[in-house]
Amino acid sequence: RDWARVAWFVVNGWSEPIEVDVGIPAFSCGPQLDDGRHRLAAAWYRGDATIQANCGGSCDLIEELTQW
Repeated sequence: RDWARVAWFVVNGWSEPIEVDVGIPAFSCGPQLDDGRHRLAAAWYRGDATIQANCGGSCDLIEELTQW
């Protein structure tokens, strides 16, 4: 079933961003994908260079990771 959902997103796209928690290194909390694994897989399959994401966790780490 996962492959079918990924395939649907590959064909139809999506408008909702994925949800990423970058964690809080000071508390030994690592990153995790809270929502959007099928959309992320579809973006990877399509070769998308970027994907929209809402990020939570350490503000300093988010800023560091999103600097282009």
